This record gives sequence, structure tokens and C-alpha cells, in this order.
Amino acid sequence: MRRIGVVVPAGGAGRRLSSGIAKAFVELLGRPLLQHSIVAFLSHPDVATIVIALPAEIVTRPPAWLQRDRLI
Repeated sequence: MRRIGVVVPAGGAGRRLSSGIAKAFVELLGRPLLQHSIVAFLSHPDVATIVIALPAEIVTRPPAWLQRDRLI
């Protein structure tokens, strides 16, 4: 088994979206797009580490679903 690290860039402001919400936090099927991405990587057996690049204001106050034990 390979050990792969993944970097997920999610620091954009989403200014081009009409809602003004950062694209990573726009919901699709009841979950933010970022959560869909992270769950996909977590389910891959070779992924050992996931690093998420977030805006500073999200890092200091992450949503509950982004906390390690609530991701899935």
C-alpha cells in the first residue's frame, strides 16, 4: 500500500458566485462541496494525510462538520 498525502485548496472567497459564499462551502446534496471532497479522499486506502488550505477566518472557527470526529 502506498502512503499518499493530499492537499485540498479551499481558500478562495467565491466572489464570482452570486451567493458570495466561498465555493468550498456551497452545499450539494445537503453537504458542503469541501466535505464531499474530503470524504472521498478519506475513503481511499492509500491516502494517509489530508491538508486543507482554508481562509484564516475559517481556520480559527471551523464549522462543526470540519472537526475531525464529525467529518463523515
